[in-house]
Amino acid sequence: EERLLRTLEHQTQLARLFEVSPDLHCVADADGRILIANDSLCKLFSLDPVELIGLPLSDLVSVEKRAEFEAAIQRAAAMGASVSDFRTPCPVDEGTLQIAWSFAFDPDRGLLYVAGRDTTHEQNRRQQLEQTASQMRALMSGISEAVIATDLAPLRGDIAAVAAGHAPCLGEGCGDRGIRAAGHGILGYA
Repeated sequence: EERLLRTLEHQTQLARLFEVSPDLHCVADADGRILIANDSLCKLFSLDPVELIGLPLSDLVSVEKRAEFEAAIQRAAAMGASVSDFRTPCPVDEGTLQIAWSFAFDPDRGLLYVAGRDTTHEQNRRQQLEQTASQMRALMSGISEAVIATDLAPLRGDIAAVAAGHAPCLGEGCGDRGIRAAGHGILGYA
C-alpha cells in the first residue's frame, strides 16, 4: 500500500512537471497522433487541448518539412529509437517559429514521447553573430589591405631594386644606411 502511494505521488509530480513546463510536450500514438499535450503546446499553436487529441503531430510542422518529420517519427517507431534536435519551421499565429523536436518511442506501450523547444530567438542570434563576424572579417581584410598598400607604396622602387640586385646594401652590415624609402627607416634602421 505504501509503495502504491509513492507511485501515485510520483505520477502526480510528473504530471505537474508536464503541465508547468515552458517547453512543448505531448504523448502520441505510434502513428504520431497526439493523445495528450501540455498547456505550452496548446498555447503556442492556439489550439484547445480537445482539438489536439487525434491531430497528427506533423500537422504542427510546416508543409515543406512535414514528410521529413513524419519519416523521422516512423523510423523512431520502427526501431524503438530516439530522435534529438530535429528542427522544423512551425507556422503559428505570430508567424513561423523554429522548433527543435526530440522524441522517443516506447515499443512496449506503443507511445511516442515528444518534447519541443522554440529555438527561433537562438537561431536569430546565431545568424546575427555570423553576420557580424563576416562583417568584421571583411573590415579586418580591408584594413590589412589598406595598411599594406600604405606602408609598401613608398618601398615599391626599393623593393624592385633589391629584387633586381641593384641595391647596394641590405641589413646590418650597412651601418645606419639600411634600406630606406621615402625618408623613412625600416627594418629598425634610421
